[in-house]
Amino acid sequence: MKKTIVGLLASVLCVPVLAANLTVATAAGYRKPLNDVFEAFTTSTGIKVDSAFGNIKQIEAQARQNPEIQILIGDWFFIEPMQLAQEHLVIGQGKLVLVSPKDKPLGSLNELTNSSVKKIAIADRKNAIYGKAAIECFTAQGLLEKMEPKLIEVTTLPQVSTYVITNEVDAGFVNLSEAQAHQDKFATPIEMPQTCYRPIELSAAPLTGHSQINEVQAFLDFLNTEQARSILKQHGL
Repeated sequence: MKKTIVGLLASVLCVPVLAANLTVATAAGYRKPLNDVFEAFTTSTGIKVDSAFGNIKQIEAQARQNPEIQILIGDWFFIEPMQLAQEHLVIGQGKLVLVSPKDKPLGSLNELTNSSVKKIAIADRKNAIYGKAAIECFTAQGLLEKMEPKLIEVTTLPQVSTYVITNEVDAGFVNLSEAQAHQDKFATPIEMPQTCYRPIELSAAPLTGHSQINEVQAFLDFLNTEQARSILKQHGL
């Protein structure tokens, strides 16, 4: 009997402890910096992160349909009206930049009015904060009427990047993080004056009823660490 009990105890002790999981839905334009944050968080805590990326409407739909999603990451201006979260942690400031193909560089925003610039890609102005910011910037600079006929709206910032890299368009508007992720394929990006668009606050918002879950609280605590802040800063946030 003793041998049997000892054997059973040994078997139990040898069973690996599975790490807890955290499920996050986030805006696609932050894929590279957030993947780096997720990796560092998992290394630090052992908690694995399952992530889904899309425009703000896509991640809202996912949050409503998938009860496993615990946190939304995106601009609070878009997240707050969803009424899915009551609190948020600001983790970075987004910056709008103009990018152009490496072999056809642009030097300023005004060059977009040149006849040689025929197509400009932006993310969907209704569902993507940087598409909205681009429209705000055109309006503030008195360029919207000239820009409208040239605009091609796509779903996400990574799609804008693809259009610019493949020369499907002459220019595009993304955030600084996305521009840095493809810096070897773009001409030098041009940062837009932050006075021409509403400030963009990247926020982590735990869904209502999830903020006290251990994995959620651990992630929010990690976002406040110097390590996480340093990663986000390196990516232009």
